[in-house]
Amino acid sequence: MKMEANAFIGLLIIEGAYKSSDELVSELWSLNNGRTIFRSVMSEKRCKILFRFCRFDVSSTRAAKIKCDKLTAFRDFWTMFQTNSRNLHKPSAFLTVDEQLVST
Repeated sequence: MKMEANAFIGLLIIEGAYKSSDELVSELWSLNNGRTIFRSVMSEKRCKILFRFCRFDVSSTRAAKIKCDKLTAFRDFWTMFQTNSRNLHKPSAFLTVDEQLVST
C-alpha cells in the first residue's frame, strides 16, 4: 500500500514536471503519444481509482478556504511534503543546479 501511494505521488510529480496537467489521463498512458513511465508504474485504471478516492483536505472547511487559497484541497499535504523534503535533503558543496529537470 505504501509503495503504491509513493508510486502514485511520484506520477503526480512527473505529470507536473512534464507540464501534463492539461492532457487527458488516457493520453498519458497512450501507446502512441503517452509516456512509458506512466504505463511502467501502474495501469491507467488503477491510477484513476486512486485519484478518485484521494482526499487531502476536510470537505466541511473547503468552501471557506477556497475563497482565499485555490490550492486548499492540497495545501496541507503540499506543506508537509515541502517540510519533509527540506528536512531530508540538505544542500552541500556537491549540489548541482540545472535549468532542465526533464529531457525533451
